[in-house]
Amino acid sequence: MILKEACRCGVLVAVLLSPVWAEVHVIDPVQDTFVLNPGSGSKYTNAADQSYGGSGSRSVAAAMARAVDEEAGIDQDPKGEFISLLQFDLSQVTDLTSGSVGLNLYISNGNEGAAGIYNYRGHAGTFRVDWISNDWEQGYGTPKTASDEGITYSSLMDLLDTSGQTWITDCVYDGNNAYADPQWYRFELPLDDEDLCSALQAGDTITLMISPVDEEVCFNFTAYTQLNATPSKIVIRDTGPYLDIETVTFRTVADFEGDANDLLASWETNLDSGLLTTGPVIDTMAYDGNQCLQLLFDNDGEILWEGSTYTVETYAETTATLPSTLDWTARGGTSFSLAWAGDTTNTPSATDRLYIQLEDRSTAVSEPVYCEGDLSQSDWHLWTVALSDFSGVNLQQIKRVTVGVGNPVEPQAGGSGTIWIDSLRVYDCVTTSIPGVQ
Repeated sequence: MILKEACRCGVLVAVLLSPVWAEVHVIDPVQDTFVLNPGSGSKYTNAADQSYGGSGSRSVAAAMARAVDEEAGIDQDPKGEFISLLQFDLSQVTDLTSGSVGLNLYISNGNEGAAGIYNYRGHAGTFRVDWISNDWEQGYGTPKTASDEGITYSSLMDLLDTSGQTWITDCVYDGNNAYADPQWYRFELPLDDEDLCSALQAGDTITLMISPVDEEVCFNFTAYTQLNATPSKIVIRDTGPYLDIETVTFRTVADFEGDANDLLASWETNLDSGLLTTGPVIDTMAYDGNQCLQLLFDNDGEILWEGSTYTVETYAETTATLPSTLDWTARGGTSFSLAWAGDTTNTPSATDRLYIQLEDRSTAVSEPVYCEGDLSQSDWHLWTVALSDFSGVNLQQIKRVTVGVGNPVEPQAGGSGTIWIDSLRVYDCVTTSIPGVQ
């Protein structure tokens, strides 16, 4: 709830998930309603052909769910099958990568109001979430002023017959909140369906259908829009349903996934360092994914080659030429990161520090930015650098990235060892807005 209110006040929520920066986007429905196929306990015998989009509650209930509360003296026949529809405009997450999606409902355990159309008491159980066609209209009928303008149970069944439905997941309502104690529930929607993931990234509009699975499941949740009869107007409810979509806000520069030979072809090494015989290799000790880059350093300034000792540079580095010039400031780029790990057998000196350099399209090279981490530590570390720390280079035209160990500006003899690097990323600060929020 704090998250939603913060977003409604115009504050974007950035979450450090370690190791990924993400933003959480709150998306309210553009349409929401319920439909009803009346049961034996309903006085609304023609409800299947009426729309109820103006009601203050939405409902999910199995056809045989019935209200029973011995203490309150309630024992009623089933009011019928309730199905709710929620339509969301996903345009604010266009071209972003979704990390998670949550469906948030402010659930009450039954509803004794609304002229007796709902079951008076709820019940725990399983319900399902399906993705269906957007070819429907909400309508603003209510139990007191029913209307056939808008989606009805009968027209929904026709829509499903012609357009079908895509199952997303089953969810469980635990029924733990008391009747007069509505609570927020968050249900995770898995991103297993490729078409749904594509719809999210394309910023499409989607409709979610929430329908019962278990024979006893029954609950109500607050509508987003409601028809207020006095005076007659549409009002928005702060406790209405919403999606929270967490989007990863980095762009990958290199993740070392793919064919090892192809990857190594794009990573050059300074051949006058201690790497005359051993260049970088692809390893499976990955920080994220399945592969990473392994780099050996031998920075004492000498190398034995075929019986002779040669003087070499006292730093080791590898450089990648990017497939295209990259604007690191696009979409509000703010920082760069890479993951690295050392080894307990490494013998680095004080001068053996991990560094990054950037080269732009004009061949200007930035001053190296150094990491103060201990290269004899074998666990993975995420090193983040502000883009403003890269001086002397055009960040809008980055063409090459160099990662190394030592000091390429003032070389000094150092130690030796192995490091692994992975997940080179540029982090963005994307400005988004919440629909309908000023």
